[in-house]
Amino acid sequence: MLEQCKRNILNEIKELDEFVNTNKTDSRTKYAALGVDCKESELDNEEQQLYSLAQMERTQSRARRDMLEDKLIDVLLKVSEKEEEDADLSVVSMEFLPGAGGQEAGLFASDLLRMYRNLSAENNWQFDVVDALPKSLLSGDNLFSGSIPVGRAKVTIHATGTKEETYLLKLLSAEAGVHRVQRVPVTGKGKIHTSTVAVVVLSAHDDISVQIEEKDLKWESYKPGGPGGQHANKTDSAARLTHLPTGTVINCQNERNLHENKRQALELMHK
Repeated sequence: MLEQCKRNILNEIKELDEFVNTNKTDSRTKYAALGVDCKESELDNEEQQLYSLAQMERTQSRARRDMLEDKLIDVLLKVSEKEEEDADLSVVSMEFLPGAGGQEAGLFASDLLRMYRNLSAENNWQFDVVDALPKSLLSGDNLFSGSIPVGRAKVTIHATGTKEETYLLKLLSAEAGVHRVQRVPVTGKGKIHTSTVAVVVLSAHDDISVQIEEKDLKWESYKPGGPGGQHANKTDSAARLTHLPTGTVINCQNERNLHENKRQALELMHK
């Protein structure tokens, strides 16, 4: 175990050294590639010879700079052998969960969805919305035209082309985490509002379902909170599902009826 940890640390140091050395060389090459431009007609014979040599050197420096930039990208976006074996690098699943900020967080989540859809179109990636909670978000263009009020939106992105197939997982993995925006929202009154959206990025092999025994599940119903009128606040339409062996709890109050909320809670538990 100790030897394995040691090997992992040495491999990390080697990768970091490679990145630092490449970055230093790239910086020097960029300066060399700047060169000077002038009119050859204003130069004498000796100066013209020097100018031709300088032009040749600049061309070579630019070619080396381009090569080093490609190498730098390879180092930064390198995929480990384990990832290559375990994952389909050309298919990435992303989930968007509005957080703090209420309706404005939903608007921000919709903005992010449009951004990734446009990024996919620009790179000729296939962009598919595969799931959303509540299900009404899947109708028409609801996900992209307004606010995502509660729950989540799930999309899959498929890359095309050799380079994109290799880099897609690494490129989008950097997008995982909590995205935060401070702005004056259309829902506000001239005041700056802070909203957050959690973005989850999974490789193809991570998106799996598990088998759960019915005897390990505990169902409860309760009155949902928040807006929704008298019906939402007076009937036991919200569902709480507990997985007893692990203590995992799923609460769902996205829909107005208990049956649909139980179905969505069970779906989330399996994922």
